[in-house]
Amino acid sequence: MGEEKGRNFYVGDEPDARKVIKYHHLYCKVAELLPLPGMCPSILDLGCGPGLFAAFLAHKGYKSYLGID
Repeated sequence: MGEEKGRNFYVGDEPDARKVIKYHHLYCKVAELLPLPGMCPSILDLGCGPGLFAAFLAHKGYKSYLGID
């Protein structure tokens, strides 16, 4: 295994807020494919990165989320 990289390796210098705006349309499309928050037992996100999509889903009401990068 290699060594763990720092935060900037994964997210660059762009602030998180700009990244959320940049990918918002993609996050919305993916969320459309998921069951409604109350009907979704859990979500597994492989390659989650810094957790921006996790924050988006939490804001939408999803409670059970596991992200592995």
